[in-house]
Amino acid sequence: MNEIAKLQTKSNELINQASIYIVKDQKTYDGAAILKKSLSAFKSKLKSIFDPIVSTANMAHKEAKAQQKGQIDPIEEAENILRQKCKEYEDKKEKERLALEQKEKDKVTKAAKDAQEFADAQGLGDTEESPPAPPPVKVKPIFDKQAGLGIRRTWKFKIVDEALIPTAYLKPDLVKIGEAIRRNKDKTYIPGVEVYYE
Repeated sequence: MNEIAKLQTKSNELINQASIYIVKDQKTYDGAAILKKSLSAFKSKLKSIFDPIVSTANMAHKEAKAQQKGQIDPIEEAENILRQKCKEYEDKKEKERLALEQKEKDKVTKAAKDAQEFADAQGLGDTEESPPAPPPVKVKPIFDKQAGLGIRRTWKFKIVDEALIPTAYLKPDLVKIGEAIRRNKDKTYIPGVEVYYE
C-alpha cells in the first residue's frame, strides 16, 4: 500500500469514528475532546505532506500563466489596434452617410417649401389644413459592416420633437401628481390616477 493510500485509510477511520461517536456523559465528552485532538494532529500531518506539493503546483501554474500572458498580450494589443482602425473607418463612413442624409432632407424640405409657396401664390394655400409633413429621409449605410470586430458602441438619443413621442415613453410627473392630491385630497381628478389614503 503506498503512502497516499495509507493516509486515506487513516483519514477514513478517523472520520468514521467521529461520525459514530456519541457524547452522553463526562467520560464520552472527554473522549470526544481526545478524538478531536487526533483529528487536528492528523490534519496538520496532511498539510505538512500536501502543502509543498500544492506550493510547487502553484508556482508551476504562475509560471504557465506568465508565459501565456507573454504570448497573448501582444495578440490582444494587435486586436485592439485593428479594432480602433476599423472603428475610425466606420465613424468616417457614418459621417459621410449623415452628410448625404442631410442633403436629401434639405432637398425634400426645399421641395415642400417650394410647393407651399406655389400653392400660396395660386391662392390654394388658404385652407385650414396644414401641409403634409415631408416623408422621413434615411440613407442606407455606404459600406458593409463586418461582424466579430468587437467594436463597442454607446447608443444615445436626443429629443427632436417632444410632441411626437408615444405615451409609452412618457413618464408621469409623480411630484406634481402628489402635490395636487395633497392639496385637493379626494376632490382631485386626474385621468388615469386613483386617489386614496392610508
